[in-house]
Amino acid sequence: PEPTKTPSKPEPSKTESDTPPVPAPSRAEPKQRMGSPTGSSLGTSAFGAAVGGLDNPDFVYSYYIDQMLALISANWLRPSLGAGVEAIVHFRIHRDGKISDVRIIRSSGYNSFDLAGLRAVQLAAPFPRFPQSYQHDTLGVNLILR
Repeated sequence: PEPTKTPSKPEPSKTESDTPPVPAPSRAEPKQRMGSPTGSSLGTSAFGAAVGGLDNPDFVYSYYIDQMLALISANWLRPSLGAGVEAIVHFRIHRDGKISDVRIIRSSGYNSFDLAGLRAVQLAAPFPRFPQSYQHDTLGVNLILR
């Protein structure tokens, strides 16, 4: 005798609600850079420093700021103090990369921290020359050290 076939139950079809939606591939958005109220993009470094302000809002060369921060970072020896310690160092970069007017404009309250910040900026100089398209002879920088 021939085996009898039992009718198989049809498998339920998957509906859209049964399958999780597959997200469309997305490109990661670059991290936002800290900026000034005038809209210029200012750098932030991995070593806990950020450009708190430039005296010329027309300075739009973020790669230059990144280079400057990298040079300062290489010379930053942060004293062993707790978190939350912060100072602001001001300095002026000249067209040829030399600096002047290096000073603390807001002290951390710790002499060793303030001096380490001044030393990091002084040892990092000279910085690269300004881009030729930058029309000014100097750039004032306020650097927040953390």
